[in-house]
Amino acid sequence: MTKFWEAFGGKLAESWIAALVAPAAVFWAAGFGAWVLDRGWDRSGKRLGDWFSALSATEQGLLAVGGLLGLAGLAAVISTLVPAVLRLLEGYWPPWVRFLWPVAHIRSRHIGKAERRLQDLMRQRQERGGQLGVAEQAEYVRLDVDLRRVPTDAASRLPTKLGNTLRAAELFPTAKYGLDTAIIWPRLWLVLSDDAREEITNARQQLDQSITVWIWGLLLFVWVLLTSWAALVALIVVAFAYWRAVTTAEIYGDLVESAFDLERFELYGQLRVPAPKDSGGEVAVGEALTRYLWRGEGPITFTKTDSDT
Repeated sequence: MTKFWEAFGGKLAESWIAALVAPAAVFWAAGFGAWVLDRGWDRSGKRLGDWFSALSATEQGLLAVGGLLGLAGLAAVISTLVPAVLRLLEGYWPPWVRFLWPVAHIRSRHIGKAERRLQDLMRQRQERGGQLGVAEQAEYVRLDVDLRRVPTDAASRLPTKLGNTLRAAELFPTAKYGLDTAIIWPRLWLVLSDDAREEITNARQQLDQSITVWIWGLLLFVWVLLTSWAALVALIVVAFAYWRAVTTAEIYGDLVESAFDLERFELYGQLRVPAPKDSGGEVAVGEALTRYLWRGEGPITFTKTDSDT
């Protein structure tokens, strides 16, 4: 699905150019603020204002246009990094970052502990006739929700919460319907309603924007050369952007899963392939369709339509 959204990203950027430029403007505004803190207002901001006021109207206009074009160009460069940075934040780490691998083990132990605690609460709930205390019920709900954002297969898990959230959403259709998300999604996308596509696109835009803000937040560390306050600001921006990325990834994942829940039979109809008759045999039918679409393996029986008679 990453490749799908990379190809689709150009259209997203066209409709969100303001959102791309805004973080770049904030970045340079923060740099100006750091410069003022370092040199003082009289030696920096006031002199810069006097210099700009001394320019002619034409020179000021050209400078403003050039600045906007520079911001847009820099924002476009940063936007090209979003897919790669998103994969890194998901936990798809190259071999040269071995120093981060202990994080994966810490995450795995945390998930295992949460699973054992949830199983213990489920056992207590069953023993008590479906009743738990208020605090235990709240913990049960929290763990149940959190673990739903984690792939059930330990081998499919990633070392970050963002990665597990997106990976779980990608694996749910395979587990429930036998439909491999990476293979089926481009086909399903074409049969979705306009409203569904708009909702999913908006959610994906929000996710990409969060990653964009995260990148700019990381770049804010460069202003530490002027003031130490830049480090605190950068940490706050990076932490907020990651939290927002996880939140939007949850919404995006829910919408992708819902698209399979509601529209998979429309896909079967468009492909003229008999839909599963019951939930018991749906996984096998979905796996057969996935193999056919990916490798052309069959046989696959096609249904007739009115135009065939």
